[in-house]
Amino acid sequence: MRIYRRVVNPKRHTVGYMVSGHGKVTRNQAVKMANKGDISGVRIARGQSGKYLVSTTSKSLYELPITVEG
Repeated sequence: MRIYRRVVNPKRHTVGYMVSGHGKVTRNQAVKMANKGDISGVRIARGQSGKYLVSTTSKSLYELPITVEG
């Protein structure tokens, strides 16, 4: 499975991702799926606000098309 779209709130903060074959997932669910190896093209990084995803391809996750939710 791969991430193909970023889901953001009206303030443009990432609240989730669209994953092929799985639909919409939250950031936390995406981290758990990537940890299990279910999502390709990303790795997990740890920051002050917890774990988050980082792209391992030449394209950043911020360059993905967005869907505004809310």
